[in-house]
Amino acid sequence: MSQSSSGGPPWVRGRLTKRVHRGARGELDAFLDRFSYVRFDIDGTAMTSEKAAYMELYRALGFSILDRWKKLSWDYFGDLWRDRLEDHSGQRIAVVWDHVEVAARAIPITTMEIGSALIECACCGVRKRIGVSS
Repeated sequence: MSQSSSGGPPWVRGRLTKRVHRGARGELDAFLDRFSYVRFDIDGTAMTSEKAAYMELYRALGFSILDRWKKLSWDYFGDLWRDRLEDHSGQRIAVVWDHVEVAARAIPITTMEIGSALIECACCGVRKRIGVSS
């Protein structure tokens, strides 16, 4: 297999999102381990309703049980996710969302909102670290 300019698999580049075929999962896992990524695994099969999606996100991103029940809103989730990114500032972070298509079939709008929230917070964190105002 060819490599990207970063030395990793060709499908791992500097962009925020990448879709990886399940057949390449072992290679992805090895890559993330080799380069010491902080990893958050989300299980799309657990996301059968909006509330279940919140619960899965809170579990996957390591939020406490108190955080899970405090408030179910995208603003609150965004605040927690930004805090989690700050906790790992300077580290490589990977969010691996398995079975996203299951979540998308069950809760399509919520799935889009989750993806948007994850990316928006990641972008805000990048802007903050390099001094770009929004």
